Amino acid sequence: MVESGAPTVFLLVGLTGSGKTTYAQRVLEPQGAVRLSVDELVFERYGRYGVDYPEDTYFEKEAPVVAELQERLAELVAGGRDVVWDHGLWPRKDREAMKSLVESVGGRCRLLYFPVSREELLRRLKERNERGDANVMNSSAVSGPNCLSGAAGASRTAVCEKSPRMSQFSAPSVIGS
Repeated sequence: MVESGAPTVFLLVGLTGSGKTTYAQRVLEPQGAVRLSVDELVFERYGRYGVDYPEDTYFEKEAPVVAELQERLAELVAGGRDVVWDHGLWPRKDREAMKSLVESVGGRCRLLYFPVSREELLRRLKERNERGDANVMNSSAVSGPNCLSGAAGASRTAVCEKSPRMSQFSAPSVIGS
């Protein structure tokens, strides 16, 4: 059983461009949470996805970064810090593994789901790709008819509370704690 005063790890679930990083930077970091971003560390080490390295090598680059950041997360939680895990976490098994890790080091999880319409997602990705930063993604990767299929599955999860909408991005739905 995790203590109610235990550090919180915010697990952000959403497609690229759904507002995870923006929400974390504007809401959670100012409240003292430490944000750990897999994509930003992969970018720092290897460059832009599909530009500086082939798209089909992403997962081999991502795996050691995930392991490293999971170790950092465990250190932060053990030290009493709140943490934001800024990574998509679409597969249920990945969310369950993170929850298990967090609880094993004395933390508690708060799952934040970021729904976004296809049109808004494409608009955001176009804007992001013009910046050329760590979070670039080819918008053709989300333009197919099933591009938001993961969102449908996640939205069937019971929503405990709705956060107020914010002007620049969609606030997440809180799913569990």
